[in-house]
Amino acid sequence: MRSGTVPRGNCTMEVRGGSCRLGLWYVHFWWSGNMVHRVRFATTGIPGDVPALIQRYCAGYVVDLTTLGTIAGEEDTLFGRIYRAVQEIPYGSTATYGQVAATVRTSPRVVGRAMAQNPTPLVVPCHRIVAARTGLADSPRQWRSRRHCSRWKRRASENRRVPGVCHDLAVPVISQHFCGTGA
Repeated sequence: MRSGTVPRGNCTMEVRGGSCRLGLWYVHFWWSGNMVHRVRFATTGIPGDVPALIQRYCAGYVVDLTTLGTIAGEEDTLFGRIYRAVQEIPYGSTATYGQVAATVRTSPRVVGRAMAQNPTPLVVPCHRIVAARTGLADSPRQWRSRRHCSRWKRRASENRRVPGVCHDLAVPVISQHFCGTGA
């Protein structure tokens, strides 16, 4: 198990880290208790444990990740309000940048910027936000991810649950489990 300390106000807290597989990727997950501090995607894993809820999600099961807190939505800032609004989008559904922007009274471009800087993808499901005209994400990285998930989805079309397949989608073409965050 990997662990470290994070300053938090007048005290420090232990943060644990580990990874699990999601298709061809590893999900690096840093957390303490029910609070998620960072999620990243990489081609190699790191030793350590990951909460059972995340393991089940990565294995293709339908789980409710809203029970996990995230540092992204903890503060009462514009980005924090955006992250909390995105967490309310149900599994299997999508919303446009404009719909989320209307909810928090900002512009769609600000929502896009928040999604690109999302520190905890999966917990704040930025993959459920799509463009109004195309129904697809705008960045080349998201296009690659969507092609990857679409390929896996086609291969698994005859199975109900296949580990590592992108099951969280309303339309297979717009599925992905990756946001515009760095690895």
